[in-house]
Formats: sequence, structure tokens, C-alpha cells
Amino acid sequence: MYKIAIVCPWPPQESGISDYSVELARACCNARFDVHVFTTVQNPAPIAGITFYHVYRVEEAIAALDDFPSILIQMGNHPYFHGYMLRIIEAHASKCTVELHDLMLHHLMLGHSGARDESNYLSWIKSQYGRIVSAEFDHDVRAGVDLLNRNVILDYPCSDAILFFCRNIIVHSEFAATKLRRRRERVYVVPLTYPDKKRRTREIDRDENSPLKIGVFGTVQRNRRLDWLISALVRVQSQGVAWHLQVSGRVDDDCAYIVDHVKSLGLSKSIEFFGRVDEETLAENFSACDLHVALRSPTMGETSAVVTKGLQLGITTIVSDAGWYSELPDCVLKVSDGDAVERLSDIIIELSSDLSRINVLGERSAQYSHLYLNMNLAVDDILGVCVAS
Repeated sequence: MYKIAIVCPWPPQESGISDYSVELARACCNARFDVHVFTTVQNPAPIAGITFYHVYRVEEAIAALDDFPSILIQMGNHPYFHGYMLRIIEAHASKCTVELHDLMLHHLMLGHSGARDESNYLSWIKSQYGRIVSAEFDHDVRAGVDLLNRNVILDYPCSDAILFFCRNIIVHSEFAATKLRRRRERVYVVPLTYPDKKRRTREIDRDENSPLKIGVFGTVQRNRRLDWLISALVRVQSQGVAWHLQVSGRVDDDCAYIVDHVKSLGLSKSIEFFGRVDEETLAENFSACDLHVALRSPTMGETSAVVTKGLQLGITTIVSDAGWYSELPDCVLKVSDGDAVERLSDIIIELSSDLSRINVLGERSAQYSHLYLNMNLAVDDILGVCVAS
């Protein structure tokens, strides 16, 4: 069997990439590869047929990886889960294939620099993108501007520099591939996939006075624009349309104000915060919702596991018209930043009065997933890239 190392976060680490890594590793085993998982988890959740290596000292992991012809790295933007991977990439770039889940790696570099004044980060930006770009970033940092809220940052994602010498890069969108191909070749697009889910069989058939059930899934972060959705739902309510919103995901500290805002609006009974949930509860909440809303503004070039899972389940989904989300088929409804609140409310009002359309869009989403989001085919492509010379 061909021996491959997968460097990744792993359960019980609370990371969407760790959940994906489990499914990927299992699929690689099914493809008859000899799979060795390198992770910082001391007691990783076991899977039969997979050998685990606890990354305690990175130098020792680098030495152990000498014995592998191919290394597949699951790279994201969180310094805690992915910071150590930078040294592995530096040491073994020529045999590393990086599956890049976040185009933007600025948070990773900020955390890796270890400098409170961000001087190391800005020096690195200067070394990679030049004096003019670093001066612009420095100005914004001093002014307290969130760099990741500026569209220009997409032209300087950090990932293009970090992964420049890697054997291959795998991304999940043409949006990300286009950005990376400005500096290098051997960038491959493979769909973000999960094992086929049992499609929700029930159709939405309820009394027109019953509330429309809306779901938001994943960590609540600023660019996920839960505030926009809440504003849209206030407008929907003013038009006499009943709804109930379930938020299944941890609320980041800088978004905690949203919970208080919901209370001030008197919507505590209409908006339910679950926090981070286990897979069983996540599946139950998905199954219960009529609509799934997943906004990103600005986009960081990311893909969304929860959107993929929702489409596989045949759930009608509304997303931002940006990045990877723009590439989704027209059965996925899209809203632009300029009129997002108004457009969201209009769509929700329209769908609430035409439940058959929700069912049709959900069926088309499930059909699209069955044809184009097949995990076995995706893993075949990923492994093909990894073993190619």
C-alpha cells in the first residue's frame, strides 16, 4: 500500500477542519492507502486502520516525516490548530500537498509572529509584498482598522507566499485558485465534500400561519453577518410573516453584543442560540429547518462545510454573492452586500408564501450534491494530486 501522512487537526479539537479530516482519512483508508495522521491531539479519536503520531515537538515530527513519499496538510487560518504546520511545510515543501481551507492566512501569520505590536507580521508582509503594501497595512494597523475587512487584502492573502514552494496546492473554489495562480502553478480545484448524507425526505407542508424555520450553522463571526439576518427578520415580521431562527454555533466574543441586541428587540423567544453542538444535534437542527442562511461579507476566500452539508440534505439555502458562494448553482439563492438586508427579507417573504418553491429548490440542491459533491471521487482526485510527481 502507498504510504501517506496527513497533517491535520483532529477530534476532540473543535474545528470544522478536524471533522473534515476524519472523513478524509477514512476515505483514504477505503482507497487502500496506508494512512498516518500527524496531529497535536494527545489522545486522538481512534479509527481502525489509521496510525496516529502525536506532534509534541515539531522537530521530531519533521524527522518522522522523512520516511513518507507524500504529505497531505490540512491548512486553515487558526494559529493554534495550524501554526506548527508552517515549519513542516518549510522542511518538506517538495513533497507537501496542501489542501487549503482558508485562502486568507493573515490570522495564522499574526499568531505565528508572537509579537503584540505586530512588527514581525508587518516585516514579513514587507518581505513578501514590498514596501508600499506593508506601509499601507501598517497605516491601517495603527489606525485600528481591521485588515480583514478590506477587500484589497484578497490580493495579498499570505497563502500564496507561505505555500510557494509546496509540491501542490488544492483549493475548493475557482475564486481561490485564481488568486493563487498569480504567483505559482500546480493549483488544483477539488470540491469540498462530505460522505453522502441521507436526504431529508419530508417536504415542507405546514399551516401558512406556522413560523418559517430558519437555521444558521457554524461559529458566529463578524463576517458571517448574523446582524444583517436579524435586521431582515425584523422587516419580515413587520409584514406579518412568522418565523423562528435557530443558531447552532459558538458566538465569538466580539459578536456577543448580538445576543444582547436580540434581547433588546424582544426576540429571545424567536431566536434560539444553541452554542456549539455535537454532530447528532447538528443533524437534528438541519433537519428541522426550512431555510438555511449562510452569509459572508467580506469573504476571506473560504468555503463552508455547513453549506455543503445543507445542500446534501436538500435544504434550501441563501448565501452571499461572493467568492466560493458565487460559484454555487442557481438553486442556491444569493444576495449582494449593497442591499443584503432588503433582499434577504424579500426572499424570505416570497418563500413563506410559496412553500412549493422551497421544496423544489431543496430537491435541486440534493440533486446537485449527488452529481458534483461526491466524496469518493473528490478523494480520488486529492490522492491523485498527492502521488503525482
